[in-house]
Amino acid sequence: MEERKAVACPKTALFDKKECNEWDVTQKLFKKKINNYYKAEKARKELGDFIKHRMGHAREWFKKMTAEQEKDVKDAMEKWNKEGVPKKIQTVIILRKSLKTFWRNLSYPIHLRGQKENNLR
Repeated sequence: MEERKAVACPKTALFDKKECNEWDVTQKLFKKKINNYYKAEKARKELGDFIKHRMGHAREWFKKMTAEQEKDVKDAMEKWNKEGVPKKIQTVIILRKSLKTFWRNLSYPIHLRGQKENNLR
């Protein structure tokens, strides 16, 4: 279980901006089980491949979690909210923001760069 928690640990900026809730953690930890449940229900009910069906089946699986799975989710949620995004991922996020700013500045002619910044303030 620890290995699955480590693999599922947040790797995006989304978790840098908000705390994880049970729904977020469940989707990360039990992604394969939820997908298998969705495929089985889709085949059983002969449904099309629509996002509304996928989310509905994910909610059904979420409501049917065992006590052990709920405990795993709560433990992972507490750990992820306490530790936040790993340092390596934080570095990537900072670099992406810097590159985005760099390319945005390059897209304006030199004589307009200062004006653009002053107009935004």
